[in-house]
Amino acid sequence: MSKSMITKYDIFGIGSAILDIEILASDKILEKMSIVKGSMSLVDESTHTNLMKVCSVDCKILPPKSGGSICNSIVLASALGSRVFFNGVFANDNDGKIFSKDLEKFGVHFNSSRAICGSTGKCLVVVTEDAQRTLLTNLGVGEFLSGDHVDKEVLMQSSWIFIEGYMLLNEQNFNVISSIKKLAENNHKRIALSLSDQSVVDLSRNLLLELMQNPVDLIFCNKNEALTFAETEDLTEAQQKLKKYARAFVITCGGDGAIVFDGKRSFECSGIKVSAINTNGAGDAFAGAFLAFLCKEKSYQLSAAFANYCASETVTKLGPRLEQADIQRMKLNYKLV
Repeated sequence: MSKSMITKYDIFGIGSAILDIEILASDKILEKMSIVKGSMSLVDESTHTNLMKVCSVDCKILPPKSGGSICNSIVLASALGSRVFFNGVFANDNDGKIFSKDLEKFGVHFNSSRAICGSTGKCLVVVTEDAQRTLLTNLGVGEFLSGDHVDKEVLMQSSWIFIEGYMLLNEQNFNVISSIKKLAENNHKRIALSLSDQSVVDLSRNLLLELMQNPVDLIFCNKNEALTFAETEDLTEAQQKLKKYARAFVITCGGDGAIVFDGKRSFECSGIKVSAINTNGAGDAFAGAFLAFLCKEKSYQLSAAFANYCASETVTKLGPRLEQADIQRMKLNYKLV
């Protein structure tokens, strides 16, 4: 295989193919559904349907968009000029068609395999007035990832392999992800891992530790995920533990910015204070922008600064993504065009 083929894509992202349905709601709706605000819960399809019925009465429901943590990051990286590929499993149903058309609109290449039966995964993203987001996810066919769903040829043509922590919530998906990681390591690919959510760390700690017996190149996590992973309340201690499992890492701290370890030194990158109306997608935007800048061979410091910028803009918008006009303006501000 020629060198040009090996570097056809900057980022190969593998994650849950989830149709995001964002709902603007009050705390009373969450209380009515007996759901803890700010949590991530896996629900079956019938529960998901019933929740939609409850929300459709008193809430504003935004149009569905292709989503999932890694997918959101990949879309932003594409908008910033990275050559990207998304690998996820969705069904040959109407939701799957919405998902694929949305990726095409953003210039994202993706695997064409479809599940023969079952439904595309969906996530109700309930956003309350304090900008908190609560996730109610039905994985659909994404729960049954197999090696046949992974485009290994494209993986071999990519520089970075970006893995979603949510994929470790069941053992079948873990086995596929583990084999992907080994393939990537054997072929000298750089591997980034998002811890995704505190619930992932709580529920899949042993699988995470097994996956990272050989350290990854980069971990993305937020402060709560880092502390939970390290089983400590001391952020300095958490950083020391992360160094055992990653050559570099980023700990996002909301409006306070981020803590970055670039493999040699640690530094803090200041956040940008804004009036947040929706925290959904902020971490995804950070990771997508950060990786896109690394692919442009920018420093970790500049990558973190621009990633903070993207995350701060994201929380001022409805939905988990920035619009093309926003991205163009931000690129101009950073003289990227």
